[in-house]
Amino acid sequence: MSAKLPTENLFLSKLGGVRKAVVPRQHHIELSGEYDLARKQELAEVFSSITNGDPVAIDMRQVTYVDSAFLSELIGMRLRRNELPVTLVGVRPNVARVFRLTNLDRFFVFE
Repeated sequence: MSAKLPTENLFLSKLGGVRKAVVPRQHHIELSGEYDLARKQELAEVFSSITNGDPVAIDMRQVTYVDSAFLSELIGMRLRRNELPVTLVGVRPNVARVFRLTNLDRFFVFE
């Protein structure tokens, strides 16, 4: 029997959504869909809600597209976290390529 984690649905739509789970000693965020300028505010709200010093894991298995607006919000959250790890889980090859091309892959842990 697995324990069910309490979650908070921050945004769900046909384009994808964000689900934030309360996991002891770690923030776990599940993203899905496409992330571009139209969803920048949504990301800003989610990423700014991470206030304590626990590590962050972002499940990106269902993310199909990111642009510079997504990268901007993600790197802003990473910089606010100082030395605390931000792990990106299940990044698809097309999305991972964006991180490599921009040299942002060095700021995150990929699983």
